[in-house]
Amino acid sequence: MLSQYPAINPKLSIATVWALLLFVRKGHYINPARIDPRVLEARSPVYARDGPRKRWVLSVDARPAVCVSVVNAVQSSVQQISTVYGASNNATPLLKFITGVHLSQDFDRITGLCGMVFNLSLMHVQLNMSALTFGTREKLGSPDQKGIKSSSSLYRKQTYTAPTDSLNYDDDIPVYDGRHTGFDASVDIDDLARILPLYTGEIPANSCTAVAYTVSNFVKHYPGRDDKQHLSFNLQWVVVLGEPE
Repeated sequence: MLSQYPAINPKLSIATVWALLLFVRKGHYINPARIDPRVLEARSPVYARDGPRKRWVLSVDARPAVCVSVVNAVQSSVQQISTVYGASNNATPLLKFITGVHLSQDFDRITGLCGMVFNLSLMHVQLNMSALTFGTREKLGSPDQKGIKSSSSLYRKQTYTAPTDSLNYDDDIPVYDGRHTGFDASVDIDDLARILPLYTGEIPANSCTAVAYTVSNFVKHYPGRDDKQHLSFNLQWVVVLGEPE
């Protein structure tokens, strides 16, 4: 609950958090818990040669919508590539991610919005103990891969380039430090790279964060079982608003 945030993060700016929670839209940046679903649509950037489209992206004004939500961080691997999801034989899923818990009413609104826009009554997501996973695309590889620099070092060299709606496992993920610099989401949400300094290191558990992500829907096939409609929450950037003490 919002009332618990100051106890966990004593130096947290409640004004900044409120502005993020009440933010609705600026350009293609949206708050999926506040925006009217009727202004959104599902668009497919992938076309099958034979048959229906395979993947749909939550969009606004014909471009991927970048959703921004306040979440309580549970686990973070946004600076370095993670292999925590386990291995299959010698292949390990490599990715960057953050997991976090929404305010309960925000999560209910977001799932309702996704159901309306994607026309789904049942959706499967990566959710564990109320913590939703926001991540990059995965790659199967060796867990001891070397030579891949951290997000903070890459971004300082201005090598960050965001594709249309999702990032690769080795792409840079901007992590901004919003602990000491206030900003108004309704005005500044598309200019944070200029306003906020970078955050160094991994994000501690129980930090209050603002996570930016896109949402895509795809069908996952299971041999011998019914296909399932999945939602993917594709990480774009993170702002650290407060840390536990």
